[in-house]
Amino acid sequence: MAADYRLVVKDTTGAKIADVVNLTWLAYHKKRGRAGLLHFGLPADHALIGQLANNYQVEVWRRDLALGVDWYADFKTFFKEPGRQTTRIEKFTGKCVGQLDLLNWRVVAWRAGTANRSRFNGVAGETIMKTLANYNIGPQGEAVGRIATGLLSGMTVTIETDLARGGAQDWFCAGDNLLDTLYDLGKLLGADYDLVKTGATTWDFRYYPGQRGSDLTATVIFSTAHGNMVEPSYEVARIDEKTIAIVGGQGQGEGRQWTARTGPNYATTHKVEMLVDARNIDMVGALAAEGDAAMEKSQAWTTYGFKVKQTLSTAYGKHYCVGGVMGDKVTALYYGISAAQIIDEVAVSYDPDNSQQIEVSMVNA
Repeated sequence: MAADYRLVVKDTTGAKIADVVNLTWLAYHKKRGRAGLLHFGLPADHALIGQLANNYQVEVWRRDLALGVDWYADFKTFFKEPGRQTTRIEKFTGKCVGQLDLLNWRVVAWRAGTANRSRFNGVAGETIMKTLANYNIGPQGEAVGRIATGLLSGMTVTIETDLARGGAQDWFCAGDNLLDTLYDLGKLLGADYDLVKTGATTWDFRYYPGQRGSDLTATVIFSTAHGNMVEPSYEVARIDEKTIAIVGGQGQGEGRQWTARTGPNYATTHKVEMLVDARNIDMVGALAAEGDAAMEKSQAWTTYGFKVKQTLSTAYGKHYCVGGVMGDKVTALYYGISAAQIIDEVAVSYDPDNSQQIEVSMVNA
C-alpha cells in the first residue's frame, strides 16, 4: 500500500503560494510535545525555490486512496533552511521545524522568584502551563515585569480557557526555555499540550489531560501475528535509573537545606542516589517538588519501536494518528508482552520511486 504526499506552501501571512507535488523526496519526524523536523528535496530548477523565505508555512499533506484516506494535513511547519548540493546533478533541499517551535523561540523571561510567572507554589499544572504560555508568548507577553516583549510579530498565540486540571504543583523555571519547561512539566503531569492552528496566522495553546490522542487500545493492536508490525524492537532502559534524590537547597555548610525523596521505582533492594542542586529555590517545602521532578525524569523506561506495515485494519492516518494528531493510546504485542502504549514519535520517509516507510515509537501509557 502506498500513499501520496504533497507540500502546501504559504507565506508569512498564511496566503497559499504553491502546491508542490513533484518532490524528489521528503522525510519528517514528529514527537509529542516537541517541534519535530521536516526535510524535503526539489528539482534544482523548481519555481518554488526562489520564493521560499524564513518562516513561510509549509504543510505536509498526504492521502491513501487504497485505504480511503483523503488528503489531510499531517504535519505543519515553518520553513527555515535552504540548501544546495551538486554531485552528479544539482539538488535543492529544504529544512522546516514544526509549529510547536514557536514555543521554542521564548524563554521564561521573568526574574527568579516572581510569583505565578517564574515561580509557582501549589498551583494546578494546567494553570502553570497556560500562565507560562500566556505571559511569555501569548496575549500577556508585554506584561510589566517581563524582561523583553514576548509578543510575536505577524503571528498571534491565544490561550484556551483554563480549567485548573493537573493537581497542585510547585514549579520553578526562571530563564528556562519555554518549550523545554512545558515538556518537562507535561511529563510530570502525564499530560499533553499543543498549538492548534485556528487561522492564517493564529494558534491556540491547549492542554490535554492524559494524552493528546484517543484511547484506541481495543481497536488498534500491533503485533507480528496481525501482520502490521515489521522489524520490532523492545527495550528497557535501566542503566541510568535513579531511585533516590538527595536535594540540596540554599545555605552553606551545616546551614544548607537538605531533603531526600524517593521515586515510585524505589525499593529496599534498589537504592540508587542522585544529587539535585536546588540552591536557586528559597522555600524548604519546594525542595521536595524539585526532587520529585528529578525522580520522574530518572526512572527506567520501556520503549517499543517498529516499522508499520499498512493494513486494512491498522492504517496510519485512518485508524491512528488521524488528522496528524499524535498521542493515540494503542496496544502493542511483542515477546509475549501486551501493554497499553502511547504513540510518542512517528518518522515518515517518502520518495516517488521507493514509496513510503513509517516508523513508530511508543512509551508506556
